[in-house]
Amino acid sequence: MHVVEHGSAGEFLDRTEAFRAAEPVLTNIIGSVATSVVSGRRYEAELWLSVHEEAAGVPVGIAIRTAPYNLAVSPMPLAAAHALGERLAEIDPALPGVSGPREIGAAVIAGFAGGLEAHVEMDNKVRVLTELRTPRDPVPGRARRVHAGDLDLVTEWMLAFGAEADLHVQPSRDDMRADLQAADAPAMWLWEVGTTPVSLGGHAALVHTPGGTVGRIGPIYTPMSQRGRGYGSAITHAIAQVLRDQCQIVMLFTDASNATSNSVYARLGFDVVADWVEFTLAPGSAEVTTRASS
Repeated sequence: MHVVEHGSAGEFLDRTEAFRAAEPVLTNIIGSVATSVVSGRRYEAELWLSVHEEAAGVPVGIAIRTAPYNLAVSPMPLAAAHALGERLAEIDPALPGVSGPREIGAAVIAGFAGGLEAHVEMDNKVRVLTELRTPRDPVPGRARRVHAGDLDLVTEWMLAFGAEADLHVQPSRDDMRADLQAADAPAMWLWEVGTTPVSLGGHAALVHTPGGTVGRIGPIYTPMSQRGRGYGSAITHAIAQVLRDQCQIVMLFTDASNATSNSVYARLGFDVVADWVEFTLAPGSAEVTTRASS
């Protein structure tokens, strides 16, 4: 197996286009992050990787690392994932974790180095829209795009979302404001009842491939005081309607342990198609252990 390091996000997108078109859902995070970097987003450090059975052959897998975030990996043969881990031990020894399909992530970690223990920090379900259905109960209000005057509120809610979801990287208030004001910021909506915002939703940068355009919904956040009224379902439905007119595939990720959100997305027409696991590395043994539901 050969691991190729690409010099830029643009080169990576060009060289992996056919592979991503064949696997549009489970390469969406990789594609949307690379697209945002091409648009001007910057990270502490960046790695753009593909794995090949032959040096000049087509990729059998791809991965990216935009520090301080985890490595994100696509489906690939287990031998390719192990080779990728071995290469990462040389070029990124401070790797904090791996995100991707369960078996692939475990194989990358097995190749990475001995003396490491991997915990499943979050177990997600990948859901794809099959047939958009209207929320079961009527919900008052309407969706509207976020504007500059909403920045303080959206910052507060995004920080609350990150804390509640226990995200691997928790941005500062200044970082969050900068991200929301960036040219490549996710498209964001508020659900309002009258003039009162009650829920927040958004979607990542659209990923265009020869196989079609993919839109990924998220985050969806409703403050505790407004939960149980259908607002999260309503804002998700509204965003899905927008994306359905622009995309061949509409998808989202949801915490496997959150029965409420999973039932909401199922009722709206999002079906589970795969798992996506967040592994965190820590000193210990090289055994992969599970800390969350499988």
